[in-house]
Amino acid sequence: MGSANGYWLTVASGQEITLSISNTFSSSKTESSTASEQYTLSQEMKVGIEFESDTITETYAVALTQASEETYSKSNTNTISISCATGGEQTGLYQWVTETSGGESKALTALTICRTGSGVWNTMPACPWSACNDGACTQCLDWKA
Repeated sequence: MGSANGYWLTVASGQEITLSISNTFSSSKTESSTASEQYTLSQEMKVGIEFESDTITETYAVALTQASEETYSKSNTNTISISCATGGEQTGLYQWVTETSGGESKALTALTICRTGSGVWNTMPACPWSACNDGACTQCLDWKA
């Protein structure tokens, strides 16, 4: 069993973003039960979570694991409302996703970041959500194991 993978999903871009996004667990494996896939993801997160091929230290992985496991109790229709008020500047909205090592199952968490301004809005954060050192995740704490 390998480590789980975490990444940023680009949800939207533009000016003054207001929308609802999914906060749920999904699986493309039809032969397995949802509970079995949730168990697999939980076990892989215990092994570790990788972001851009680097392992996230346990200190920062704990919050990501909790947010991912919270999606298990959500229904398929659960949504959260997000608003990125930017004063007219370009903005990108990103959502943290944790998936199994094979990519078959994933947790779309409630962890989101609005990134605003030139050179920032259209680039993914460079670190996991829990290691962001500011609201737009332009600065990162030392998260690599």
